[in-house]
Amino acid sequence: TNTKALFFAIFKQNINTILTLFIILYFIKIKPIIAFFFFYWKKDYIITEWNEQATKLFGWSASEVIGKSFLDFLIPQDEKFKFDDGLKAIFDDNNLHIFINKNCKKDKSIIICEWYNTKLQSTTDNSSEVVSLVIDITKRFEDEQTLKLQANNDFLTKLPNRLFFENILQKVYSYSKRNSTIFGLAIIDLDGFK
Repeated sequence: TNTKALFFAIFKQNINTILTLFIILYFIKIKPIIAFFFFYWKKDYIITEWNEQATKLFGWSASEVIGKSFLDFLIPQDEKFKFDDGLKAIFDDNNLHIFINKNCKKDKSIIICEWYNTKLQSTTDNSSEVVSLVIDITKRFEDEQTLKLQANNDFLTKLPNRLFFENILQKVYSYSKRNSTIFGLAIIDLDGFK
């Protein structure tokens, strides 16, 4: 099957890639609610294989995407500039490259995905192909944003709290010290503010 071919192809890569794959599989096994998929692509981001999980996650069937560049439909316009350089680097070595970015679905909604990418060298010709394993982390990302908001903002007013102030003050102080600049701090006391 295609999944077996994927594992055998990755096995032929270096040991770091094999270990990373096992870590990914372990992560997926202990997080069964996470949707994941893989697909293959070549230079110019042309998709050569698209599994059923990809269809379930994104909505496009294999016949709709094979032979097309995934930059044209899967990556939002505002994400392409930062994603493009990282994708090109995948062809330069046999390392695992990990990205987190927004992705488009066929229904026009946006999800956050974590991409695990590695290059596969063809044994028949001298071409390279990349296999990408992608995990939908939208829920995790939203939970992290909520926790960050709760940690740095007052629950009732949503205004920045003391922890947020101390972090900002430390950053400004460090920047000022490093660059030999001055900064001012104004303290306002509001009587009876609750």
